[in-house]
Amino acid sequence: MPWSTFGYQKSSALCSTTVPRRPLAPAEPCTARPVSCMMVGLRTAVVFLTRLRVGVGPQGPNMGASVPWFPVVGAGIGAVSGAIAAGLLHVTTPLIAGALAVGATLLLTGAFHHDGLADIADAFPGAMTVDRRLEILKDSRLGTFGVAALTVALVTQISAIASFGPRHAFVILIASHAVARSAAVMLMASVKPARSSGLGVDYLAELTRVRAIVAMLAGPVIAIVVLGWSGLMVSAAAFAAAAIVGWLSVNKVGGIVGDALGGAEQVAEVTVLVVATILIRQGVDVGLLL
Repeated sequence: MPWSTFGYQKSSALCSTTVPRRPLAPAEPCTARPVSCMMVGLRTAVVFLTRLRVGVGPQGPNMGASVPWFPVVGAGIGAVSGAIAAGLLHVTTPLIAGALAVGATLLLTGAFHHDGLADIADAFPGAMTVDRRLEILKDSRLGTFGVAALTVALVTQISAIASFGPRHAFVILIASHAVARSAAVMLMASVKPARSSGLGVDYLAELTRVRAIVAMLAGPVIAIVVLGWSGLMVSAAAFAAAAIVGWLSVNKVGGIVGDALGGAEQVAEVTVLVVATILIRQGVDVGLLL
């Protein structure tokens, strides 16, 4: 499952085989210069959130130090997707541009968070007991609810991008990916884990309050930079949507699980796109602050 271990994830949402992700294990606290430690955190975040293979240094990865970089890496992912969308919107139809932009995100991230969304969609409404829900979360197979959730998310993402102009597509995708990862960190830092072991627990062991606050603020700040003050509105909506996923996770399995973090990221990302389309249709200025 995508957040249950650091080393492996499913190769796609629609198959049960696993492919190796770069294996990362908790490292000792960084004793190098502060800048070097920050770079270790950034590289760890890149390796964890994307399929890119970058070295993390001789000391190994630092999971706690990587968390503040999640929104920054998310913004980079959004910039790649946004650049593809903006470029293609000039030369092809909006739906093709949206589909290929989302496809690029899936390739870059390995459908990391989509997998979590599909898993909680299968587990939370599809079982009557906590044990059975946790069992479904560990199952690599995908059920009807999971397929439906993925379909709704992907169609909404593609449709929203197709409704944007090139400039809006670029900046809104940066904001959506950055804010969504901040929203996931908000759940990680504020909701107790449902299990006594696993990736979430490992992260919490190394996640300080300062790091969590930085990560939670970074996404909204990036959104304000690229969207202007509309970034506050989309950020508030995304955090509220992620909080609902967190509430469901507590209600269904007694706490937060890794799949719920991935699902919350997707829900928050979709929320930013939907709210942005509403603001644009209502004539609100959604553009660069700088």
